Amino acid sequence: MDQKILDTIPLPCTIWDKDKNISGCNRKMLEYFQLKDEKEFIEKFGELSPKYQSDGKSSIETMQQRIQEVLNIGWIVFEWMFCLPDGFPLPAEVTMVRVEQENSSFVTGFIRDLREQKQMTIELKHYDLLLQTLNQAAAVLLDTEDTGFENNLYSSMDMMIKAVDADRVSIWKNHVFNDELCATQLYEWSDENAPVQLSEYTENVSYNKIIPGWKIVLSAGQCLNSTVQDMDADTGNFLAASGVKSIFVAPIFLRDDFWGFVGIYNCHYERIFPDNEAAILRSFCLLIGNAFLRNNMTQNLQENIKELKNLKRNLEETLEEANDANRTKSEFLAKMSHEIRTPMNSIIGFSELALDGADAQPVTKDYLAKILDNSKWLLQIVNDILDISKIEHGKMELEKIPFDLNEMFNSCKTIIMPKALEKGLLINFNIDTEVNKKLYGDPVRLRQVLVNLLSNAVKFTDKGEIKLNASVKDSKENSLTIYFEVKDNGIGITEEQMKKIFDPFIQGESGTTRKFGGSGLGLTITKNIIEMMGGALTVQSKPGDGSTFSFEISFDTAGSQVKNIKAKEITLQNIEKPAFEGEILICEDNAMNQLVICEHLARIGLKTMVVQNGKQGVNIVKFRAQKGLKQFDLIFMDIHMPVMDGIEATVKIKEIDPNIPIVAMTANIMAKDMEVYAEKGMCDCVGKPFTSQDLWKCLLKYFTPIK
Repeated sequence: MDQKILDTIPLPCTIWDKDKNISGCNRKMLEYFQLKDEKEFIEKFGELSPKYQSDGKSSIETMQQRIQEVLNIGWIVFEWMFCLPDGFPLPAEVTMVRVEQENSSFVTGFIRDLREQKQMTIELKHYDLLLQTLNQAAAVLLDTEDTGFENNLYSSMDMMIKAVDADRVSIWKNHVFNDELCATQLYEWSDENAPVQLSEYTENVSYNKIIPGWKIVLSAGQCLNSTVQDMDADTGNFLAASGVKSIFVAPIFLRDDFWGFVGIYNCHYERIFPDNEAAILRSFCLLIGNAFLRNNMTQNLQENIKELKNLKRNLEETLEEANDANRTKSEFLAKMSHEIRTPMNSIIGFSELALDGADAQPVTKDYLAKILDNSKWLLQIVNDILDISKIEHGKMELEKIPFDLNEMFNSCKTIIMPKALEKGLLINFNIDTEVNKKLYGDPVRLRQVLVNLLSNAVKFTDKGEIKLNASVKDSKENSLTIYFEVKDNGIGITEEQMKKIFDPFIQGESGTTRKFGGSGLGLTITKNIIEMMGGALTVQSKPGDGSTFSFEISFDTAGSQVKNIKAKEITLQNIEKPAFEGEILICEDNAMNQLVICEHLARIGLKTMVVQNGKQGVNIVKFRAQKGLKQFDLIFMDIHMPVMDGIEATVKIKEIDPNIPIVAMTANIMAKDMEVYAEKGMCDCVGKPFTSQDLWKCLLKYFTPIK
């Protein structure tokens, strides 16, 4: 192989001829092992590996066998232990490849350094060990069968100091002595090689005189993680007298009172506990605090039975928190979504109902409209976060249904125009006349993309014009490729900002959030949706000259063979208030949500019956079936209810009458939730909070409006 080509390879590389002799190496190999030339490399090659590998086999013989394998089969990858010039071991991955050239064969070998990977593996194993130790310590402290509190305490202390390679752990309790807040040592567990603790320093240690500064830090719930030499003179002398070189201190709180602290000491070398160990030690100290609280309460069990139950729950929650340290983001987002959406359902619902009434004063209606707008804004932020989660976990799915692009643009204009008019901006929407066919795709996600881009354009433009253009880039018999472009005259984006604007929760500059608002998710979601549709989002911008965001997407048209098309086309524009006839069963335990849903349905002519849980819903459906009475035309089913939840209730109702349409009405609308609802027999889902438009669009699938 040509030496110039060999030297361009970024990995250390060696060449063997077909007789398994070294015939050369590249410059990176010489630099890696600090050798001056190829001759020295060939002479010292045997010294670059230990005499024996980890499996006990000879390095020289094994390497010869590997080369022969490559000559026979073409390539192999294996791990190998090298030695650096200073004798330090170098674990590496070696890739060998047979190369045919001019009727001859030779072998190339490439080295990839595995030290960092090995170190990461060691650190992960250590972290797992710490978690296991914490769980074991928690189990010991939670053991209600064994009444030996001190034995359990010492056992847990022994586990933790061994896990973090410390020498001593001690527990201190606060009290007042001579009108000063002091700490006295109650318990200590030491490694057998640790220096002996001097008893005169274990009682009435003044926070002001001996350990100044600790009270402020610990009473605020913070920890100390430091070497002794970095502490003030008084504290350093106090600790050095016991042979301590570094220390980790965490506070203990009982019922929000600063009760004392736990100290974990190193006496043989200086160290700062890394973040992962510090977090584990902090959790351990919380367990110690809860263990003391439980012990204090069990001393007078009959008088404190209620507090004892709360303590047990707190201990169990602490253990659960430690076990769930790696809880997935999607679980957190699902809980957050439910907690936010539930009260928002009442806020949006009652606001819409109040605005629909005729008795409100103009000022009151204006306030209500602002409440509704800001609630929808907050809901959009929640939806953006859920979209990010769906995208990251591959749960976002695109529909393929017929829609009209002109209708799409009109819908976007309806959303964007009020904000644009408020700022005095011109809005120009242009669609190529060639776009005269029905398109197949996901109009909801496409509208989300366009509205995000238009909203950003309005947000960052103070004067001038904003344009949305759609032109045909390529036209075929059964498809159209459309070029979309959003242009503004706004503040523009620097090259440095363009490198990060598509990252989640990132905006152009730190001041942007304060001046313009927003969560920093819109462009991230937009970019990912466009890529899922087969396009790519590009941006052109200069500071002060505005920005242009553009992308191309290909759509099937009405003449193409599109599978799994839904029977109804989606309508993006707002629909007029309909009127229906029928009766709906509402299974909902939240009183506020009951009021909102019933009032919405009553205003469009529907009768309602409300039950508090799934069991009541099953019973009323069973009663009507047994009596031969007319069944409900539709059931709105909450998911989380007492006695019987919505999932179980749906299964039982479908067994009684499979023809009743059941629609989930819930704040749990993650992708995995929707799959469960469909699997259990629910035919649709209305997410909380819902608007009147959301409710009407759902009802139109199951009721025919009264003319």
